[in-house]
Amino acid sequence: MLGGLPVSLAIFALADQTAALLLFALLFGVANGLVTIVRGSLVPEYFGRRHVGRISGAMTAISLMARASAPLLTAWLLIALPGYREMLLVLAGVGTLALVTFALARRPATGSMSLRRVTAALSASRPTRH
Repeated sequence: MLGGLPVSLAIFALADQTAALLLFALLFGVANGLVTIVRGSLVPEYFGRRHVGRISGAMTAISLMARASAPLLTAWLLIALPGYREMLLVLAGVGTLALVTFALARRPATGSMSLRRVTAALSASRPTRH
């Protein structure tokens, strides 16, 4: 159902009837709700519970930067593309690409170097208590 976001954008881009727009709204809302649930369970599942707050905070910072830059990037797309329909289809494609990379992601091995780097960096950034 996570594929609902790019599919809903494609439906919105191609919709010319009220029923299709209602389908877009329903699918987008359900998929967005599922993303919220998956995001909350993803960090402990992949990295354990020890650094959930820090990792979630880093994910939120990246997400906020993407949201802050989105208006400028979509304005650029509107200049580069013929119209809104094409822009929405490009965004649906980007969402599909994101979904594919998410599907290909694997949990880091317990002793993996990347997991050790993440946990070491998080431990190093922990404020000292006096």
